[in-house]
Amino acid sequence: SRAEGTFETRNAAWRWTEIVLESEGLLKVEGEVSVSADRQIAGKLRIGIAAGVVDSLPGAREQVFQVIEGGYCWAPVSIGGTLDAPTEDLSPRLVVATGGALLDSVQPVLEAVPEKAREAVGEALDSLFKILGR
Repeated sequence: SRAEGTFETRNAAWRWTEIVLESEGLLKVEGEVSVSADRQIAGKLRIGIAAGVVDSLPGAREQVFQVIEGGYCWAPVSIGGTLDAPTEDLSPRLVVATGGALLDSVQPVLEAVPEKAREAVGEALDSLFKILGR
């Protein structure tokens, strides 16, 4: 519903500043990105996502999208790499957050398993690893 920014080129490089991209009520992106003459990307963005979407990802609000402003939950994102192989640092943080939250949610269940059963599973895994040569 909204796309704004200032775009400039100089020699073979370009820079996009004052970026605002928004799908109202769902997603908003703000920041700046530049690409050098040798195709290297550098950028700092803020990604805002509607609370309902963030809340569907366990741990995301507590660990990644911690700032709440203007109807969105916000997270900083660094962009890098090259035009052929761009990188960003949001995905790994989301994986860690959601994986950690899922492990935390099953911890009480694991602790409720009787000690003998846990020992038997541990011994079975040890045997399997020995068979596999690890």
